[in-house]
Amino acid sequence: HRRYKDFQVISTKVGLFSSTVDGYPLNYKLIYNYDAKAKTLHFGRLVLETKQFSTDHETRDEKLAYYCLKAKQYPQLEVSLNTSTKLQVNKKTTVDAKLKIFKKIHPIKIELTLVQNSDGDYLKGTSHWSIKELGIIDPSIMVAKLSDDINIHFQYQLN
Repeated sequence: HRRYKDFQVISTKVGLFSSTVDGYPLNYKLIYNYDAKAKTLHFGRLVLETKQFSTDHETRDEKLAYYCLKAKQYPQLEVSLNTSTKLQVNKKTTVDAKLKIFKKIHPIKIELTLVQNSDGDYLKGTSHWSIKELGIIDPSIMVAKLSDDINIHFQYQLN
């Protein structure tokens, strides 16, 4: 299955220079049921290991896992969607989902798009989260401030 998934935050250094910090999960478990004929997604759960994210910078990865996400106390975060969603090719559909982090459940919105090509059906999605609203410890330091917004992007081959 072809897939990608990542997250982005903006880092502003010395109040002047901004750059994007990209990251991605190294290990996850996705459970779903897709009816290709009906173009309906029956999404169950996405489970992510909190110590298994990479920003391609080892020190930052450790801080993310053990300081921000408290991986020793909370080894997983989970996204769940409990309803069936009818998808239309190349049309965005916004769905309500739940994010469980630090044993708390937060309502989130996920924008889904079904894309078809010769390789099959792909699900593309985006979601926008807030560091503050989710209770994630802000890892900013004096010379580098992170934005509050976390932008999530993913693509997954369904069949």
